[in-house]
Amino acid sequence: ALYYLEGCAEGTCKLRSETGELVQGEELPVPFTGFEFFEEVFPDGQADEESMLRELESWPWHPSQSGRWKQDFGPKANFKKQQVKVPDSWFGFPRCSRKLLDRILGYTATLKGFEAAECLSLKYDAERGANHHLHVDDLWLWGDRIIG
Repeated sequence: ALYYLEGCAEGTCKLRSETGELVQGEELPVPFTGFEFFEEVFPDGQADEESMLRELESWPWHPSQSGRWKQDFGPKANFKKQQVKVPDSWFGFPRCSRKLLDRILGYTATLKGFEAAECLSLKYDAERGANHHLHVDDLWLWGDRIIG
């Protein structure tokens, strides 16, 4: 069964099943592996988070599927043909993404050797009917470790 993170507070995570049932993390069948939740990744708190958001807002946003806006830094994938192309206009990830990734990598040994292949920012716009379509990411391109 697939479960999607609904939210976490005080060390307890709530997840939603594919059928819409809300469950506590402790209620999931064992073994439940491969999931780590870090509640605070900005050591300087809100000021650090706001600085990163300002930097991201300085980059252009592009319309995406399901009413979202996106900033996509990395290869362009054709999932039907399973082909990848690095755009000529790509010059790397935003500086703030490296800082954030370094912080996350410092929290866990699970991600030892992790190398980012893409940096994607999503903005959900209620006026455009934005939603998060429940899905499983394609392992052929991204592998089995995704930081979100």
